[in-house]
Amino acid sequence: MIDKRDLVVIGGGAGGLVVASVASQLGLDVVLVNKEEAMGGDCLHYGCVPSKALLKSASVAHLMSNADRWGLTPTELDTDMRLVNRVIKKSIDTIQVHDSRERFEALGCEVITGAARFLSPSQIEVNEQKINAKRFVIATGSSAFVPEIKGLTEVDYLTNEDMFSLPVLPGKLIILGGGPVGVEMAQAYSRLGSDVTLVEMASRLIPRMDEDSSSILKDVLSSEGVTVHLRAEVVEVFADNEEKHIKLSDGAVLKADALLLAIGRRPVVESLDLDKADVDYSEMGIKVNRKMQSSNKRIFACGDVT
Repeated sequence: MIDKRDLVVIGGGAGGLVVASVASQLGLDVVLVNKEEAMGGDCLHYGCVPSKALLKSASVAHLMSNADRWGLTPTELDTDMRLVNRVIKKSIDTIQVHDSRERFEALGCEVITGAARFLSPSQIEVNEQKINAKRFVIATGSSAFVPEIKGLTEVDYLTNEDMFSLPVLPGKLIILGGGPVGVEMAQAYSRLGSDVTLVEMASRLIPRMDEDSSSILKDVLSSEGVTVHLRAEVVEVFADNEEKHIKLSDGAVLKADALLLAIGRRPVVESLDLDKADVDYSEMGIKVNRKMQSSNKRIFACGDVT
């Protein structure tokens, strides 16, 4: 049996949840498909929420260790990542209630856990269930970009999906990528007590921002103990026991206990079979117009997947 619905939303992150919530409350027959059982997407579980909780802990640690600036006695840092992780998890759990299956089912949504793929311009399949709809919204988000660097796949590395649940604070941490995520995490882990090295291929941090901001950021990070390498290309990664070795194009070799990839994001499009839906896309995402319509006007897209 093939179901027929008004709207199918693919992706239970920030974009998909807003669309599903509003559409349901307007009286549409809505199906919300989310790959994971827990809804909320990267923003709730691996991005905005955990990162800001971590940054708050790091900010407090910075105040504690620099209390003499305000006439108080500085406190020597002794960061217990288990306690920091508990704070992060509490922040996630507080918001998870609002992004829960129960809440959206109460709004009238049918919530399906599974991976969706298009069978035609008007039909998807999830868990062998075929669903037809008048309209679709694709909000599958993005995932961490893993570059093709010699030896990288043979070494344990961190991405945004596991950097907020580290069992212990890394003694030495190397971060590849001087964009927003890389800069945030460099300052946060440095303030918590890690020896942090930030590696960026471009000539400055946050290359898309204005040059004055980039210069100020580098000065602040350096003043807080972060080592910054600019115009630095990583040509090879290898491990010696538990230690990671990062070889740069100039021959320098950096060493650390942990390696974090923060080089960028890529839209999640490959598993959707968009060709069968007549939707134009590239490695940069789904092409949309000002109304967020794809090349198939019945299919919209929003968020990181565009």
